[in-house]
Amino acid sequence: MGGWTRRFVFEYPKRVRLLGVHFKPWGMSPFVDLPASDLHDRWLPADAVWPPSLVERIRDQVGEIESATEALQIVETVLRSRSAAALSGGFPLVQHAGRRLETSWGQSRSVH
Repeated sequence: MGGWTRRFVFEYPKRVRLLGVHFKPWGMSPFVDLPASDLHDRWLPADAVWPPSLVERIRDQVGEIESATEALQIVETVLRSRSAAALSGGFPLVQHAGRRLETSWGQSRSVH
């Protein structure tokens, strides 16, 4: 789910277990291969942005436990592993800026 500019309501016909993660601005970029603008005022199921096998594994693990704390720990572990993988590849914009600063000896032109 992306950022919302209007109110929304979730209604479910039966009892469900809902688990969510709130990211700070740009915080979801290591976890989703979509621009944040593509999620503005809309939601997608997790398996639309993550490999379905990963989503199924999380659902299976979380579905078997009663504790909300343990469920959040499972999701945290998955997010940490995906974050580490994303960070190992680096962020292209940061890498580009670093190369520009390095080749210009720290001098950069202002762009207006």
